[in-house]
Amino acid sequence: MVNPLRLREMVSLASFEEGRGRVSMNICRYYRSDYIAFSMIRTFLLTTVGLLIAAALFAAANAEELLDALVYMDIPAVLRQAAAVYLLILSAYLALTFVLAGRRYKEAERQMNDYELHLADLRDLTEVPYSEDTGDDDDFWRT
Repeated sequence: MVNPLRLREMVSLASFEEGRGRVSMNICRYYRSDYIAFSMIRTFLLTTVGLLIAAALFAAANAEELLDALVYMDIPAVLRQAAAVYLLILSAYLALTFVLAGRRYKEAERQMNDYELHLADLRDLTEVPYSEDTGDDDDFWRT
């Protein structure tokens, strides 16, 4: 006979593993510093690509005005300003990523600690002892 408390706990753990726990398990496979570093590298690459695409779209939309103003533009000054804006936006995103990745890791770690406590509780729940085998096949299938 199956212990209903144990069965309920097993179903709860399985639903956690397949649902919201899958993300937590993936996060906790890394050390905290490695997870944060990976998140910051990903943010750096995506932010750079995004800003390059935005700059290209802006240049394409204002191509005539940019070509007319190219004669009067101080190109090194414009590049310095663009680099300053890029570094400002990038540093803001990296700081935000650092904070958010740390919080995500801490939350995943808390969920995994709760998961481990539930696993320990599952080990503590023993099965209900069944009666001695009487030789009846129906009793065998009930246990």
